[in-house]
Amino acid sequence: KNDFLNFTLPRSIKDELDKLEIGNVIVGVRPEHIKDQTAVKNNQLSEPQQIRVDVIEPVGNEVFVYFKFNDSSYCMRMPPGKLYSPGENIKIGFDLNKLYLFDT
Repeated sequence: KNDFLNFTLPRSIKDELDKLEIGNVIVGVRPEHIKDQTAVKNNQLSEPQQIRVDVIEPVGNEVFVYFKFNDSSYCMRMPPGKLYSPGENIKIGFDLNKLYLFDT
């Protein structure tokens, strides 16, 4: 069973990791850098990941969208203009310019 979201890192990041002789990494991303693939234009995102919306939490000028992948819970932060519904399937991507890499 795969407990993680998988995507390909850009060649530039892979080359840097090779220079540093770093093998496996854990990738971190903040909720505001997880994007709805259909709502983003001209942004360098990872390949799409299909997720199912679990909970919506509107908090004024932003909306927290909670979702699960396998048994892990995640959160993305969205502007209030797009309406989501629990149970809705959407495609998300990660802003490749805003990743945090942790050496394992």
